[in-house]
Amino acid sequence: MAPLSPDDLSLLKDALDIKLRKEDLEHALGRALRNRGLEYDRYITITSGVRAARHKDESTEACARRLISEG
Repeated sequence: MAPLSPDDLSLLKDALDIKLRKEDLEHALGRALRNRGLEYDRYITITSGVRAARHKDESTEACARRLISEG
């Protein structure tokens, strides 16, 4: 899978910023996408990219933070 685009990483950062306590990153990402008027296929692309980049025993949120920092 191709690395996430800068726009996708920006959406991930937005999702982490608006994420509520005890909420999954995926829910926050869905909200961030809807707020920008983007489609579900973008959600699938981003979540697939994050899941593919996860290291063993790494949470989805930790992986997203790592991907953003690697930018």
